[in-house]
Amino acid sequence: MSTREQAAPAAVIATLAACALLGGLLATPRAAHAAPGDVVWGSDTVTSTSVAGCGGPSGFGSGLAVDGDTLAVGADGSCVDGAASEGAVVVFDRLGSAWSESSVVTRPNGAAQEGFGHRVAIAAGILAVSAPGADGGDGAIDVFVRLGRRFRAVASLALPDGAPRGTAAAELGASLATADGVTILAGAPGLTPGGAEGAGAVAVVTRDSGGDFAVTQILAAPTPTAGAHFGAAVAFDGRHLAATSAGAVEIFEQRAPGDPLVHLQTLPVAGAVGVAFGGGRLAVTTTGGGTGAIRVYALADGQFATPPTTITPSIALTGPVGLSGVGVAAATTGG
Repeated sequence: MSTREQAAPAAVIATLAACALLGGLLATPRAAHAAPGDVVWGSDTVTSTSVAGCGGPSGFGSGLAVDGDTLAVGADGSCVDGAASEGAVVVFDRLGSAWSESSVVTRPNGAAQEGFGHRVAIAAGILAVSAPGADGGDGAIDVFVRLGRRFRAVASLALPDGAPRGTAAAELGASLATADGVTILAGAPGLTPGGAEGAGAVAVVTRDSGGDFAVTQILAAPTPTAGAHFGAAVAFDGRHLAATSAGAVEIFEQRAPGDPLVHLQTLPVAGAVGVAFGGGRLAVTTTGGGTGAIRVYALADGQFATPPTTITPSIALTGPVGLSGVGVAAATTGG
């Protein structure tokens, strides 16, 4: 089964949209109600008429990222010139209290079923977009630089020849993160490091002094385990990388800009499906119990301290068990 998360059905309207790491504090979980195809961001709802599926859902909200007053929303099921699920990204800018659609980004030389926009990351005028269905499921990462209201493609990155491929698709871009537009982290949970099928890995993309992007590292868990899908979810705060694995979240550290990332610690976490940093804390969303939970780890003395603070929702969720873990920062009704 593919590790690419399916968009929640339109009938599922109970989400944890307010679980955003804002100002170092986690907002109280609450139910959010929106029409199919809308994205709930905090107390705001954004929608777009610029994307649509080829007779099916557009996947609007498959990827979400915010940088200041700019919000990027992936629509990995979007129909582009008749190509089903080629995908697109809609960019919104906030003017005052209102969000306004400013740009629609598509993949240069895109093709059907690539799922461009499945995950997005944006920082410092750099937009990274994943297309995990590209290259037969090996996946690709496209990087754009913002020029006014437009985004210019500057790189299209695939896994290097030496990446530990197995029998399953690698799915580069199943997860995506950046904090500064210089280092980009992309999960490839189908890779097979150490011969462990589907153990997963994370590709590290860095920008050099000339502005060129390249894959510079392939990270694996300290002990690759078959089927662990390490890297199915990732987060990056500019120094620390958090990546989910089976029964754990692995933490890596970049000790100086441009340095290789090295393993720092393993946090035992059952059912981890989402990670996010904010205010010197790491939040991990978990499935289970019909509601899921959020575990918050504080950074102390160079490590993320245990035990964590655990937050559980005060509402009953409908739909798939553990949907609360789909995203810490925001959620979508998936129309």
